[in-house]
Amino acid sequence: MDPAVVSRLALSLNRIYRKLDLYQDENMQINPKEQLFLLLVEESGPCRVGDIAGKVILPLSTVSWTIDRMVCKGYLKRGADPSDRRAVVLGLDHRGRKALAKFHEIFENIAAAAAARLTDRQFKNILNIIENLADSV
Repeated sequence: MDPAVVSRLALSLNRIYRKLDLYQDENMQINPKEQLFLLLVEESGPCRVGDIAGKVILPLSTVSWTIDRMVCKGYLKRGADPSDRRAVVLGLDHRGRKALAKFHEIFENIAAAAAARLTDRQFKNILNIIENLADSV
């Protein structure tokens, strides 16, 4: 692949990321790491801190500290693990569910805006490309 084309893709992805990051900062008041943790808990259901740490490239201490902060803010809650009374699991709290709903709404709006500017064929082509890209990173 031509390095110049790869660089153009990287720049375009960076522009998209910056726009999303700005929009989320204005509307959600959580940082990308906290958002990722909410998404992981949403995807997996109640889980342990170690489960989240195993899915991200961050030290356990950073994950634990961030989760403690999220519990204090009301995004996550701790509860007993029904299969192991000694263990603690994390679940979504009210503010976490609300933040995730807003996050999903942002992406629905982005998809709708893209769909409005493209033909059905263009939209399906881009969808296939983005799905392949998401699977490859």
